[in-house]
Amino acid sequence: MALTERPELRKQMPTIELDSFRMIDVAYVRSVGNLIEDGYIDLNGQSILDFARTQGQEVFSVQPVRIGEGFGRFKGEEVKVRTRAVEELSGTIYLDGEFFTREQVEALQTDPVNVTPRGKENLLWDIDTNHRKGVVRTRVGIWQPFNEGDSILSTRPQPTP
Repeated sequence: MALTERPELRKQMPTIELDSFRMIDVAYVRSVGNLIEDGYIDLNGQSILDFARTQGQEVFSVQPVRIGEGFGRFKGEEVKVRTRAVEELSGTIYLDGEFFTREQVEALQTDPVNVTPRGKENLLWDIDTNHRKGVVRTRVGIWQPFNEGDSILSTRPQPTP
């Protein structure tokens, strides 16, 4: 049930008076254990590659998104308020991930560390059911779906010829 359907609850909700509100571009960051406070980090004008190179190895993907950010007062205290993603600016960018087609997943040897027999079945089911081109094994070993618009970015410095 939506909050708007229960007016008595709306009256109990605290009010935040916003002094300013703007739309900003940030990176939605996914990491092992969600170590990032709210998942959104300001890029401060950095390219995704430069930003990715400053992140720890536990960060395995970023997605540029647009969110709303406001500053105001709540019970006399200054607060910053952020919305959820309003607009996705690109697909998910997997840092140093490895792409696997259905055929490559099917050919994987199963083991308790990389992919269990049940895990392999789940990956194949996901590819088939959702009509995906494949999946990604992230740099931390977590398997993720590879959706239209997603990409893989190498953050390792490339040797110069």
